[in-house]
Amino acid sequence: MFWNDLRSSSSNINALKIIDVTKVHGSESELRFIAYIYEITPMLEVSNIKINWENIPFGKDEMGNILIELLSFKRASGAKVIIKKPLD
Repeated sequence: MFWNDLRSSSSNINALKIIDVTKVHGSESELRFIAYIYEITPMLEVSNIKINWENIPFGKDEMGNILIELLSFKRASGAKVIIKKPLD
């Protein structure tokens, strides 16, 4: 699997300090990717997540549960997780 290969490579991903993830709609693959990044980045300081509120296939009520899940992911660092709300 790509993610396992990435962990064992000479990549500098573990030195990542800031990550921006945009247009998140809560799919399982998005959540697995974010969880993976959190687990392997001990230097991560800030995670900016911007939800795509216009295209949520699960509905806005379910997105609340997804946001709680995002905030509960185990992190290798004490990174701040910032979930951006849509512009009014």
